Amino acid sequence: MDSEIQKRIERLYAAVGRVIERDFESLPATVISTPKGVLMHQDFSGGASEAEMSDALHSLIASVASFHDHMKQWARKHGVSEDSIHNYFAGSPDFCIVRDLWNNDKHGGTPDKDGWSRKAPRLGSVRRVMELRTRAEANSSCFMTVGKRGQPVFSGNGDPRTVLTAEVVDKLGNGLGEAHGFIERAVSLCEKSLGQFRVVS
Repeated sequence: MDSEIQKRIERLYAAVGRVIERDFESLPATVISTPKGVLMHQDFSGGASEAEMSDALHSLIASVASFHDHMKQWARKHGVSEDSIHNYFAGSPDFCIVRDLWNNDKHGGTPDKDGWSRKAPRLGSVRRVMELRTRAEANSSCFMTVGKRGQPVFSGNGDPRTVLTAEVVDKLGNGLGEAHGFIERAVSLCEKSLGQFRVVS
């Protein structure tokens, strides 16, 4: 494995890990008790501001989107067609969305000619959300309730986690999906590119 590309992949997964939280003790709900009852409010932000969450998400987007450029640099050094690298990444709708979001952040606006994806995507407000994921097997389950102190309580054999995300919309404001979904699929594509182009030392 080419050491520099391997380091980039490791950085991608480290960046993904920074926007995922499984320590739910650090994310308690706000509990308000009155004579009339008890109110619990949960936003999973862990006290982080929108600016802090946005910075973390944009840093992840940059790490993923720039992998295309690092692979092209690798291609130049190893006699591989740069066009083949570009076409591989440009052929992924998920990667194109992530690349466009990065370009928006770099250049301060929506991309010219609707960007790689031809959808001129942009991010809505960044937030942290809870995901209750089941395993890829029959009868897998994942449930969440709230304890007396407002802490999340889970049951089942799934994978509960919180993730930073934001709605992605096109140039007309139509919803395209959640940012973390595009990012995770794009990261998977980056990893698969190593086998596709036989990235070895």
